Amino acid sequence: MINSIAEFASLSSECGVFVRATGENETFLSDVQRLDMCRGAYIRLQKLPQFTSTEASDKYMAVYENMQKSGRADLACVSGNEAFGQRIYDVCLEAAEAFRKAHKGCTPSAEKSFAVKLLFRIDSILTGLGFPQGAKIVVENSSKLQEYLCCYALSRLGGNVFLLMNRCDIDTEAKSLGLSQEMVLGSFGATVLPPFVKRSALPVNVQPSVNGAQSNAQTGESSAGMVKVTVPPHDSRRSSVPSVSPAPVNAQQGKGVSLKRPDRSGSTQERRPVDLRHPDRAAVQPSVPQNAPQANTPARRAPIERPPQNSYTPIQRPGQNIGFAPIQRPSQDIAYTQIQRPENIAYTPITPPNVQARPELSYEELATRAASVVQILVIASPRDISPNGEIRAKSSGSGVMIGEDGYIVTNCHVAAGGKIYAVRIENDERVYFTDRLVKYNDRYDLAVLKIDRKLAPLPVYSGSKPLARGQKVVAIGSPLGMFNTVSDGIISGIRRMNGVEMIQFTAPISPGSSGGAVMNMYGEVIGISTAGIESDDGSAQNLNLAVGSDTISLFCRGFFNK
Repeated sequence: MINSIAEFASLSSECGVFVRATGENETFLSDVQRLDMCRGAYIRLQKLPQFTSTEASDKYMAVYENMQKSGRADLACVSGNEAFGQRIYDVCLEAAEAFRKAHKGCTPSAEKSFAVKLLFRIDSILTGLGFPQGAKIVVENSSKLQEYLCCYALSRLGGNVFLLMNRCDIDTEAKSLGLSQEMVLGSFGATVLPPFVKRSALPVNVQPSVNGAQSNAQTGESSAGMVKVTVPPHDSRRSSVPSVSPAPVNAQQGKGVSLKRPDRSGSTQERRPVDLRHPDRAAVQPSVPQNAPQANTPARRAPIERPPQNSYTPIQRPGQNIGFAPIQRPSQDIAYTQIQRPENIAYTPITPPNVQARPELSYEELATRAASVVQILVIASPRDISPNGEIRAKSSGSGVMIGEDGYIVTNCHVAAGGKIYAVRIENDERVYFTDRLVKYNDRYDLAVLKIDRKLAPLPVYSGSKPLARGQKVVAIGSPLGMFNTVSDGIISGIRRMNGVEMIQFTAPISPGSSGGAVMNMYGEVIGISTAGIESDDGSAQNLNLAVGSDTISLFCRGFFNK
């Protein structure tokens, strides 16, 4: 059982520890700073690695597919160790089983997406760490189920993993698994830890050892970080000579330790320097007369002359009778001349340069953007596709092209429950089948699918000017399966629901429109249609919501064209 941050820092031989510390106490920051001083394999992550390019996603998708066939993960951190590659495969199976258990309604596509991201994170962390068994891995405030299971997988691979949950706890789904030891430090706070900086190698200080004991009292360093130098014992014929503690020598100078001993007459004799690299070659030289020249003898510093105790001259301080002349202030009779301001001067206003406003597109021009909005048919089982290509879809929705390499953003609730997705594109007779659910987030209600086709993506609004109520919008989707229907309306409000910014708009949408594009009059995506609010008596009309462009840009980062 680990009961404090200090106990985790002192772990030496344990492997596979998984501890979660919740809240913070008075010594939280200083304890973490001392934890960062751990020697050996250690890392502290403010967040787990994320995909930053489509190339990385494709690479680890290929690793996952090969792993399914070979039963071994061919990652960079494996470095040819076949047994370790097989171990990663086994741990991924354990983590996937836990993911299915905790994530209700988990689909094969979602499980596959989780496994691909897990392989990427394991490889990124362990390759950078070098990963000897028992390495310490500290992760801050990773509350999501997938992040939690990644930390669990690292502990199952032999790492000692420590979750610092000082601002929030893990999700209910993750907590239900009971995979980590919980340690309560206090109540949740707002302390933001500084980024961890890996210490560079420090210069090695050499402390000669006298009588076999090494002195580290001044530096506080353990013997593992010092070079131990043993001074050869005195010759037995000179055992009566009192021992002298040699002064520390900088190992970078490559010079020996010069030792002196007093003779009976009070004079000083010089010993031959001890070679730190070959201490067994040290030998006692005959004494050298003091008047003889010594080429390698360093110059001696002259003693500092200190004045006698009563030789200081006290500082003369000014007497109290010193008078200071007061500052002369002008009398009240001084007349000030008022600045004369010109009258009747005509000023010519500065004319701004002729900047032409960006023209809005017509509804006909905006309707042509429908070629970049797709229809998505959600298929629950491969059996729902007949040999002649007929599809029995479980549900349908819409999607928006966001990347040339086949990436489509839609709603998470559209993709949920599907094993295969059939994608229809305007002016294309072919139906594109895919099971690649690359990414999803049920809180944002967004998901990303990938098909094998080059696409013409729509630009996402950059937010250069805030959206405003009354602003005209156009919505494109496939309501009730009616492929790529175009409707217009206005923004009726900006709402924040469950921490996510939502756009309320009046353009009509219906089931099947979810995942479609909501555009401004310049053809830029300002939102993804998400929901329409309905009432039992039918009184609620045109109360429609879309996920805002800021959330889309954050979620789809890495999938846009560079």
